[in-house]
Amino acid sequence: MKRNTRTLIILGAVLVICIGAYIGVTVYNSNQAQKTAEESKSDRIYAGDRGAPVGISYESGGVLLSFVLREGKWQVADYADFPLNQSSLSSLASAINDLTAVRSFDAAAPLSTYGLDKPAYTVSAADDAGNALKLLIGARYEDLYYAMVEGGDRIYTISSTLVGYLKTDLLSMIVLDTIPSLSESDIDVLRLTSGASSLTLDKHQNKDGAYTWFIVEGTAYTAAEDYTLPEGAEKTAEKYVNGAVKALSSAKFASCAAFSPTGEALTSYGLDNPQVTVTADYTKTSGTGLDKTSENGTAVFEIGRALDDGTGYYARLPGSLQINVLPLAAVEPLLEAISAFAPAD
Repeated sequence: MKRNTRTLIILGAVLVICIGAYIGVTVYNSNQAQKTAEESKSDRIYAGDRGAPVGISYESGGVLLSFVLREGKWQVADYADFPLNQSSLSSLASAINDLTAVRSFDAAAPLSTYGLDKPAYTVSAADDAGNALKLLIGARYEDLYYAMVEGGDRIYTISSTLVGYLKTDLLSMIVLDTIPSLSESDIDVLRLTSGASSLTLDKHQNKDGAYTWFIVEGTAYTAAEDYTLPEGAEKTAEKYVNGAVKALSSAKFASCAAFSPTGEALTSYGLDNPQVTVTADYTKTSGTGLDKTSENGTAVFEIGRALDDGTGYYARLPGSLQINVLPLAAVEPLLEAISAFAPAD
């Protein structure tokens, strides 16, 4: 009987110890979770009472860019009509809103140690209630950057993600005008006009499904393979025609050189009086059988002068505020074609 009593006492003591250990572990885990949450919150740089940014500006190298969110759409603050790439700003806003320090420490050394006496970037962001933050970004350290809140006393290291979104060239954030994407088989008629000279090419489908391109001169149609160019031509008429059609099918603006230029600037790009205007009537077909659909349209763009580095030409859609760049390969065959067929002076 005494043995059973002793056993019950021992088991009771073990149970009390286990319960105490369980409570201790639970409390410890709870404290650790709370501590981790507090540390995580303290590492969030754009945090506190601030909501998602609706105004962002940043400066680098004397260039200041400012953006505002209006009715769910990001705009250049002082140029609402600028065709801004929305993904550029939404990604930047997210990077600011979620900005977290890799580590932080007291600013004991001079700010010049971290490149923060003359920041590489100064980023300001504010929510719709006016709660703002101004962040200074200094020198790069391995794959991180030093940063600090203006007026603060803590230095942060942050990932390079935010800096990667800080584009200082507004034209690199533009939504480019587009020339319809056409395959060679989509093009029905191609017209090239340069001053008083012009070249019209008309495509006809043969019974076997192949295509023949014709040079149109008034009411006369001559197959490209039968057309005789003046003596001294470097290529056959057919090669010039095929080259022009292929070039048009690859025509795509590569970048924007200017937006809303003045008349003088327009002249400098050779687009006050384009050297060639390209017009293409096309039919795009998709689907098969009863689901087959066709889209008819006309693509028009103007070609100005060549870039100084020889890699392309300035070009634009008629009346557009964008002066864009077309690669060399999409332009030279068009220029060669109209030059080869132009009547001799």
